[in-house]
Amino acid sequence: MAKPIPTKVRKKAVVKKKRRAEIATLMSPEAQRKAEREVKKQLDAMDDRADERYEYAMKILEGNPQSAHEAVERMTATMKHMAGEPRFVVNGQAVNVDPEILARIQHKMHVWIAVRLLVACAKWDIRIANFTLSKVLCADCGEKVKRK
Repeated sequence: MAKPIPTKVRKKAVVKKKRRAEIATLMSPEAQRKAEREVKKQLDAMDDRADERYEYAMKILEGNPQSAHEAVERMTATMKHMAGEPRFVVNGQAVNVDPEILARIQHKMHVWIAVRLLVACAKWDIRIANFTLSKVLCADCGEKVKRK
């Protein structure tokens, strides 16, 4: 008669078998394609959002003097230094993406943040680099304002 296998050994074998199955599903071609689609979808969404925000920032900056543009450039340079290298994370996992794409998106977002800060200050009558709010565009959304 054969010796029975100890329960501790059986439990380890079951755990290893589950882990092997999990790894097989993670590395399957279908799972890889699904993950790539998810990464591309999120990157495109982030890029579109950055484009919209950058467009808003450029509309608001359009009627302001060169000193306001220089202030935005200094602010974005500081933000870039503080943020460090841009990273792209999907579902808690860091993903390798072309650094130029991430740097471009990061720059657009920093310009938007800098302009939003200048707008907030201007709403409170705080003058920075001669930045003024447009009388034609809404400072919150960048759309044309209807005059009465």
